[in-house]
This record gives sequence, C-alpha cells and structure tokens, in this order.
Amino acid sequence: MAGGALFAAPAASASQLPNIAEGYDNNPHAVWCVQHLINDWVIHEHVSGNTTRPMDEDGVFGNETASWVKKAQVWWMGLPGDGIVGPHTGQHLIHDTSLTGDNYYGGSGHYCDGFIPTDW
Repeated sequence: MAGGALFAAPAASASQLPNIAEGYDNNPHAVWCVQHLINDWVIHEHVSGNTTRPMDEDGVFGNETASWVKKAQVWWMGLPGDGIVGPHTGQHLIHDTSLTGDNYYGGSGHYCDGFIPTDW
C-alpha cells in the first residue's frame, strides 16, 4: 500500500476532506495515513509498552483501526473517543509530528496532509 500511496493526492484542501471512519466510504490512502501515523505515535511514545506497529497498514478501516483511533483520541489528543477521524483528530495526526516522529508523511504540506481532514 505504501508504494502505491505515493502517487495520487486529492485536489481538496485538508479542511474540505471527508471524515474517515468505520462504515464510511473511505479513501484507502486516507485510511493508510491514519494507520501509519497512529502506528508511528505508538512506537515513538511506547504506548502501552508497544515497540512494534500494532495495526496492519492495509488501507481498510476496520475494528482494530477504529479501536486505535479511539485510544489515540483519548490518550494522545484529549478528545472524546468516537473513532471518527474528522478535522480535530486529523489536526493532531498531521501536525503533532513531535509525538509521531514522522516528518515525511506527517506535517503540513506532506503526503498525508492531502488525505486527512484538518482544521486548516
């Protein structure tokens, strides 16, 4: 998924991108970005003692991805754990690079910024 993920980016600005969640019509690139950046956070911050990536980065938003989004929302972001990656959750995923350690896919103007909704 990662190799193919590098070639197509949506035309919409990040503030206009659709929410990402279980049961939504998700862009697989967007889901991959959510999985990748949360995995980065888990490893960087050793969440629950993890030193490996807890989720498959398969671009499919299933139960495991929803569970990790909820954990990230509550433990990292101080948000209600609803499992929906909307602009507030996306803002953290993209711009909290000090907590993910990922300045390649995360960060303003970087790859995942073109797929995850943010407040900007």
